[in-house]
Amino acid sequence: MEVVNDRYEALDLPSPSVSSPSSRTIPESEKTIQNMSFPSLSVQKATAAALIAGYNAFSIDLMLAPRAPDCVQQVLPTSLGLKAHNNEEYRRYYDEQLKRFFTEFKVHHHQNLVVS
Repeated sequence: MEVVNDRYEALDLPSPSVSSPSSRTIPESEKTIQNMSFPSLSVQKATAAALIAGYNAFSIDLMLAPRAPDCVQQVLPTSLGLKAHNNEEYRRYYDEQLKRFFTEFKVHHHQNLVVS
């Protein structure tokens, strides 16, 4: 795996240790990313910037604006047992949960990473 920072310098990272296949079955939801195609880096950066701006404004409308209408957010690993949320469910989760717990929430961008 190659990781590249803002200056596009390759970092040599050790391979993560992985449990043997017999000890853990990887759910299908965690396998699908391998077969996905991704937008260009500039589109990904613009989307990330829009998401950060939405979370920094702590506005559900701005948080959801960059998401596709059929977007489903799933926290990984699925073994945590957290429910996946479509946009409507995430809006309810925000209204019923997040707004109560966060008042000074800010996202800080430190570095761009590209994984290929």
